[in-house]
Amino acid sequence: TASFTTNSMTLGINGHGSFFMNANSIHINNYLNLGQNSPGSGTFTIAGGTLLAGSADIHVGVSGTGTFNHNAGSVYASSLSVGSVTGSSGTYTQGNQYSSLSVSYTEIIGGGTSGIFTQNLGFHSCGGLTLAANGTFNLAGGTFNSGYTTLSSDDYIGDNGTATFNQTGG
Repeated sequence: TASFTTNSMTLGINGHGSFFMNANSIHINNYLNLGQNSPGSGTFTIAGGTLLAGSADIHVGVSGTGTFNHNAGSVYASSLSVGSVTGSSGTYTQGNQYSSLSVSYTEIIGGGTSGIFTQNLGFHSCGGLTLAANGTFNLAGGTFNSGYTTLSSDDYIGDNGTATFNQTGG
């Protein structure tokens, strides 16, 4: 089994960057930034294996456009933000029953231009969920646990603006 370790990873600084993994493991110690500085766009796709960012933050859209395609495999992070920085757009899509996302602390969806999190299947847990302005959370299937309950006192919907939580399954 191969393993790759880095202090940080940024995809798409003032340009476009993409990364695809379907096996093995990646360890990130500080942060993963996708789409930094407009017109930067970054795409990370995991179709298998493990992304270990347990002490790191994942930022999908950092004043640019970020896309995280989570088709299968496991992702562990300290925190997750999707489209939460001014001028940023971010999309995180969790695709099938073989995908698992565990975020130790808070997830922030929205706050920038647009933040969209879609869970179609799989397992997803976080310490707390904040749906900020222009944030959308779509739960179409799978299991979602926030603060060890479905929605806890640490969860906010519409923080400083309009946000939407859509549940059609799960």
